[in-house]
Amino acid sequence: PSQEALVALVGKLGVYQVRLFPLRQGRERCLLLLFSPEKLTGLLREGQTARTLAAMGYPCGSGLKALLSRLRRRCRRADFPHEIGFFLGYPYEDVMGFIQYRGRNYKWAGLWKVYGDVGRAQCLCRQYTFCQQALGQHLDGGGSLEDFFLERAE
Repeated sequence: PSQEALVALVGKLGVYQVRLFPLRQGRERCLLLLFSPEKLTGLLREGQTARTLAAMGYPCGSGLKALLSRLRRRCRRADFPHEIGFFLGYPYEDVMGFIQYRGRNYKWAGLWKVYGDVGRAQCLCRQYTFCQQALGQHLDGGGSLEDFFLERAE
C-alpha cells in the first residue's frame, strides 16, 4: 500500500482503539503491526520484559511511540529482531529462549518456538490462529480492515 493509504487507514482504525504501525516497507510488501495501544503498553511494561527491552537499548521510560520507533529501526536492519515476540504478545520465556538457544532446543513449535509452558503457548496459538483466520476470511471476501473492526465493535 502507498504511504497515503496507510496514513488514511491508521486514522480510520483509531476510532476502534486499534493502531497500525508500519515496521518495514518494500516495493512489493510491507510489515505492519496491528495492536491495541492499551494492551501493548501493558505487555511491554511487565517487569522482566521492560528490563530486557531496556537492556537491548529500548527507551522504556519514553512511551509506546518511542518503543515502536526503536523496533521499526531494528526491523529495517538485515537481521530480524527476535524481541519482536514481546510486541506480539509471546510469553517472555519463549522470546528469551529463542534468543538464548538461537532457535534450537525448543519444546514445541507452533506459530513460534516454545521454550516455556507448552500448554499455555498452545492455547495462545489457538487464539492467534482463530484471529488470523477470521481476519483472513474477511479480507479474502473483499472486506476491509476498517469493516472488520466495525463489525466487532457493534
